[in-house]
Amino acid sequence: MSFDPQRISYVDIYPPIGVSRVGDSREWYLGSEIPGKELIPEGGFKDANYKIKRQGVLFRVYAFDVNNNVLGEVVDDGQNYQMEWKVHVANKKSAWVRFRGKYACERFQLRNPTVQGWSNGQQPTYEYTDTRTRLIIDSGAKTITKSDTDFVPLEGDFYEAKADPAGRLIFLAGDGLSYALETKDEPPANQPEQSDTFNNDDWVDSMCDGHVSVTVKYRGTQLTTKNRATAITAPPKFTSGLQCPTTLLELVEEIYERKKRSEPGYRKPDVVFHRDIAPLFNRIYQMSWTNFRANEGHGPRKAPLWINNPDLYDPETPNPQVRKNIFARIRVPVDKWNPENERRREEEAYMYYMPRLGGNAGDMPENSDNFQTGTAVVPAESFESIELKDKPAALTTAALEWSVGAPLYPGIECFWIAEYDNSWDLASNVNESLKSYRFSNKILPGDLGKGLALPWQADFFMCNTHWWPSVRPDNIVTQEHFAEMKQFLAPDVKDLALNLTKRTRWDDGLDRGPKPGDDERPGNAEMTRKWMLLGFVAQEQYSEPDRDHLPIFIEKERHPDLPRFSE
Repeated sequence: MSFDPQRISYVDIYPPIGVSRVGDSREWYLGSEIPGKELIPEGGFKDANYKIKRQGVLFRVYAFDVNNNVLGEVVDDGQNYQMEWKVHVANKKSAWVRFRGKYACERFQLRNPTVQGWSNGQQPTYEYTDTRTRLIIDSGAKTITKSDTDFVPLEGDFYEAKADPAGRLIFLAGDGLSYALETKDEPPANQPEQSDTFNNDDWVDSMCDGHVSVTVKYRGTQLTTKNRATAITAPPKFTSGLQCPTTLLELVEEIYERKKRSEPGYRKPDVVFHRDIAPLFNRIYQMSWTNFRANEGHGPRKAPLWINNPDLYDPETPNPQVRKNIFARIRVPVDKWNPENERRREEEAYMYYMPRLGGNAGDMPENSDNFQTGTAVVPAESFESIELKDKPAALTTAALEWSVGAPLYPGIECFWIAEYDNSWDLASNVNESLKSYRFSNKILPGDLGKGLALPWQADFFMCNTHWWPSVRPDNIVTQEHFAEMKQFLAPDVKDLALNLTKRTRWDDGLDRGPKPGDDERPGNAEMTRKWMLLGFVAQEQYSEPDRDHLPIFIEKERHPDLPRFSE
């Protein structure tokens, strides 16, 4: 550390929000710290036994001066600087109320109502659910230092953490397994059927969220820590390099931007095509590799319209009608309590309009500003190559840009509580360039995930059409089909993306069984039993890289013992 410790005004934790993803393997890797680059772990996403590696998150500490400028990263050198972490996470799903859509009336129907249910005379409130301690998995605050040579279990085998040799905190999710209480000691294959999409009583899963704090001392004197961070565990991201149409990063950026709009002297930020718009078009193309309808509408054959088209990025283009036509097909945004807006949104809820995704209200029924062009954004080669002043913001971006920001019905990483302004500490981002987006102190351990599906695999199965194909694929190109077409078209592989038109259900091989009664959902249980056997979608590299080639994303690492019923 080359900075003068006398200049330290405070220290802070980055990323402010870290997402760790479950896996049934004991092997793990750290998620990307580089914006725009989602890392593929060495050897792939699964170990030699086809078990899914867990994705961990690394929390760092940075020192800042009185003007909120970055001085440098603080590491525990055992002499001048010492660091002590505290991690407190919880799972409150079983103690929460039954799922409702964001705009539906709350009926305060409890999950597991026979366990610490509403007592006589008890007024139904959300706060009461925190007293249902028999249904809450709570680690308590655990202390972690670099003297801990192995991971510290935070609650059984559900989640764990340790410090690396430099004192940074490594937070790991658990194995992702879910079980019914009567079959707690049984393997996944023996888990029973489920009766509900989102609320399966007597079930437990291994998700959590909570607080990460740190105490830093310089030669025995404690430094001021400005904020704490948040750790979230989530399902595996079965698509590498694909982003949701609205990311969690964009959701929180909009919340902080709304605060600025209310302040005197607010100036609307410039719109730069390659920074702000081109990534959205790239996502449109990418989703064609994980959703059949997306491939029909804006797949490789439509790529020239979306990718590197001067009619889109050149404000002075002689053909501005292209931009106008695309803009006219975007569904109108939500204007709450406006009947005319609601009418238009219902009219536009069909395939002609974009995006064709379910929303926060549930599944859907069957003139623009000036901008600058800018330059194409190229991800950094390594985290070390990023300028010091940009590293905190880079960690924030890399942690959140691969997570779902909308719709949250109920969600993947967190449910719709994340969309409320009062869920965030809007005073935390003292320097806009730092992207210090942090949840408020009112968000307690377990609060971000308590409204998600119980168990997580149930909702993961149900969202198999047009919900989150950037995390949970709907339809994919198999590795076998890719190899067959590549051989057929060789040596002219330039048009390979255009010829990969065959799509297969990603969850093919999960037995839906005979038509069930109203009280059974066999597909949900099948996802609970076999999620770890499914494949990952990742970009395929051409044998002879060519900048003119369209990116191709195919399924890989599917367990060989999982049959395909469609074949």
